[in-house]
Amino acid sequence: MTSGLKKIKKSTMAELIIDQILQMIEDGTFVPGQKLPSEKNLAEILCVSRPTLREAMRSLMSMGLIEIRCGDGTYLNDSVKLLSEHFKNTHLFNRFSINELIDTRLLLETQMAYLAAQNATEEDLKDLEAAYDKIEESLTYSLHDFHSVDLSFHMAVASCSKNRFMKEMLSAVEDLLVLLNVSAPVSHETRLQSIASSRKLVDAIRAGNGELAREIMYQHIADTGDNLRRQHNCEVQRSEEPRG
Repeated sequence: MTSGLKKIKKSTMAELIIDQILQMIEDGTFVPGQKLPSEKNLAEILCVSRPTLREAMRSLMSMGLIEIRCGDGTYLNDSVKLLSEHFKNTHLFNRFSINELIDTRLLLETQMAYLAAQNATEEDLKDLEAAYDKIEESLTYSLHDFHSVDLSFHMAVASCSKNRFMKEMLSAVEDLLVLLNVSAPVSHETRLQSIASSRKLVDAIRAGNGELAREIMYQHIADTGDNLRRQHNCEVQRSEEPRG
């Protein structure tokens, strides 16, 4: 069943494993809903360590491409078919640099923060406060869970903007960042700063102060972007090191 797989050589792990999944779907090796090989077998097939494979699989799970069923195994979700159709010819995630994605996120999120202050309804503000409450509780969360909660908060801001197209664009950018396996470690101090920044942003949106909301979001995304660039560069360097 797995004879069609190729050994991984280099590049970021999420890119390569997704590339393999697309190949397997295209040639009929795997179909949506099918169970993947065990972690041990898949790591051996791809010639990667199990911890590295787990990291890549977490990226796939955060995109909704796979489902880990406790006590049963890992399955491809139906959404992976859509990803295959969208990427199988273009390999979109290989065509954009990390800098392009971060710059796009900066443009989108600062404008959406401004629009959120102008357009948010009371119902939107309730949802935004609920998303902030989860951010406030995230100090002790795992890195994966912290990023998930943080993303939910940013999407709540996007919903407040009332610009559906920009929200979809932001979602696409976030997905591509996951495909590139980009996520920076978040220290306790950084989480505290993120919580404080998020609180200020919510207050600015609630007050209808678009310029302040834009300024707060700009600083937050700029700082996050610097961390992501550093982490991505480290990941690329590690992936290009000769394997023993």
